[in-house]
Amino acid sequence: MKTSPQSHERAEFLRESSGSTNIEKTLVKAVKVLALFPIPHYVCGGFAVQEHGYPRFTVDVDIIVPDVQLAREKLRTEILALQWLISSKLSTHIERGIDRVQDYADVVQLIKVKPTATRL
Repeated sequence: MKTSPQSHERAEFLRESSGSTNIEKTLVKAVKVLALFPIPHYVCGGFAVQEHGYPRFTVDVDIIVPDVQLAREKLRTEILALQWLISSKLSTHIERGIDRVQDYADVVQLIKVKPTATRL
């Protein structure tokens, strides 16, 4: 559910006034991960109440993940796939016995992207 821009501005002002501006950054990071793997979730608690225009002090983020087992499995699968890709790339580098900057750059790129095409 989207909130109005006016409610969001008031919520930001409240967080700035209370010194809790980092919780929005934390929420954005968490939601990006959940959306990347598409894991259903809900934002609730004080943060959600603030975003809907009701002043409420909070210093944390509350997120409900209805199917925790599904979330664990999706994350585990993706992490294993990423580990395999990185390990494969690094072992190729080690077997060559040469120091190539491109190999390190490739590993960095693998870390930055979601490995969807390769599964274990």
